[in-house]
Formats: sequence, C-alpha cells, structure tokens
Amino acid sequence: MLLPPNATAMERARAEVGAQLASLPVRIGDLKHPDTCPADWLPWLAWEWSVDVWSPRWSEAQKRAAIRASPEIHRLKGTVAAVKLALGTLDWNARLVEWHKTTPRGAPYTFAVELTLDRRGFAPELYEDVERLVNASKNLRSHLTRISMVHRQPALLRVASAVITVEFVKVLPYTPSAMRSTADLTPAAALVAREFVSLHPQGH
Repeated sequence: MLLPPNATAMERARAEVGAQLASLPVRIGDLKHPDTCPADWLPWLAWEWSVDVWSPRWSEAQKRAAIRASPEIHRLKGTVAAVKLALGTLDWNARLVEWHKTTPRGAPYTFAVELTLDRRGFAPELYEDVERLVNASKNLRSHLTRISMVHRQPALLRVASAVITVEFVKVLPYTPSAMRSTADLTPAAALVAREFVSLHPQGH
C-alpha cells in the first residue's frame, strides 16, 4: 500500500498489518463461521454473534453450538421455542414442563426443566448454566421453579415360562375280570352207549 509522506504512525502500522493478511494461516472467511473458526477465536466470534450466555468451561462442541444457535434464539426470544433451543446448546436431553401440563396444575406461568442423566454425569455448575440460559431466553412473565435430574436406565425385559406336570401311577396285582361271551347259542346233543359183556369158562 502506498502512503503519502505525511502519513501518521497509525496509518503506517495499519498498512504494515494489512500487508501481512495474505500470509495468515487461516482464511478471514473461516474466522466468521462457528464451524470453521479456530477454537481459540471462538470467544470473539461469540461476542460478534451476540451470544448471551457463555462459559469457558464448555466443551468446544457446546461453544460452537451456542454461537450457531444465537441468531435463531434472538429471533424467537421470549417463547418456549427459544428456551428449548438455548437448552439444546448444552448437548443435554432437556425437557420443559409447563405449569398447565402438570398434575395437579402448577402456579400459572411457571415451568420446570428436567435433564436426563447419561454416562457423563453432571457437575454442579450445570444448574447455573441452565438457569442462565433459561433466564436469557424466556419471557419476563414466566418463572423457572425447578431444575431436576431424571435418570432413565434402559433394560431388556425377558419373559420366560415353565410348565411342570406330575403323573402318579399305582401298580396293583392282576385281577381277571368276569368273562362274558357274546357268541350265538348253538344246540348240540351227544349219545353215550355202554355195553356189558360177561365171559364164562367152557364147560366139559
């Protein structure tokens, strides 16, 4: 960049920095998007995108999600959708329970947040993060009354059945039963004859 002889020190410094932009290891366009911005630059990108709630304790994925969701949260701010979207940036399964969906009904314009625990466990700071996100995205009329943790353990239900049968056998001596003949009756007759013979010696 050509500068006039009477250029100020500030102008010369800006020209020197501008001349080095082409040699930067990261493209300027990448710095403006939450998916391509280097992790060290995310806090400045969050400020540029007007992220309301930020924590250095968050993981890189949570920080990028917060920046990515910020425009939509601002567009929907004051609605249930905005609260759910804000809680979703924490990468937790969060459920919003409004007062008119409880049994018995709660106080008007109140709600609770239920977080489903997983294998990660949770830190005490999670309560603070949830409260800050909710208060930054809800309307002024509604009030958060409870933040609770819900543990759901999936289990495989097995059903089995068994049938046991018992048979008692009593062994007794054989006893013949009365025999009856169902054959037709056929008449028959028999003749028995007897003959007596006397033998005498011959006389002389």
